Amino acid sequence: MFEKLKHFCASVVPLTDEHLAIIDSSCERRVYRKRALLHKVGDICRFMAFIESGTVRIFHISRGVDYTSKIYFENGWVTDFPSFTSGLPGQFGLQALEETVVTMVQKEKLEAAYRQFPALETIARITTEKVLLRTAETALFLSSDKPEDRFRRLLAEQPNLFQRVPQKYIASLLGISPESLSRIRKRLKS
Repeated sequence: MFEKLKHFCASVVPLTDEHLAIIDSSCERRVYRKRALLHKVGDICRFMAFIESGTVRIFHISRGVDYTSKIYFENGWVTDFPSFTSGLPGQFGLQALEETVVTMVQKEKLEAAYRQFPALETIARITTEKVLLRTAETALFLSSDKPEDRFRRLLAEQPNLFQRVPQKYIASLLGISPESLSRIRKRLKS
């Protein structure tokens, strides 16, 4: 049933019919409308979601201001990782930026699947390592590059971002105002 997720898992470890059945019984498909919240800031996050189609932004709120931390597209995993692992109320929210289809696994079902299919922990570890690497790279480039360089890098790495994500969220991700982003885009077009 969850073909994209199964393909993703099979790219990491070989899957048997028994493994596929475990994945099927552990997951559920959900569809979120544009701007719908998958997870609210302050709630305990009890799931991980694999994005089959669509876009999800991870955000946090500081002093009443909404900041975009990361934007994920198809074949990406999303969760409020600190809340998911600790069981404490989360500091991050997850929002669909367009109609989004996810394959979701609840924490309890994931832990049961680990016991039935130990290689699934390998998939989770490798996925977590990739997410942490991207998070570290993003933090480094956001803290060290000039806004124009951050814009160029983001455009090179995710050119479809600008067709699918509102400018205010891209500006927030880059750590600049929407007006500054407009000026940078205009300057680079000339």
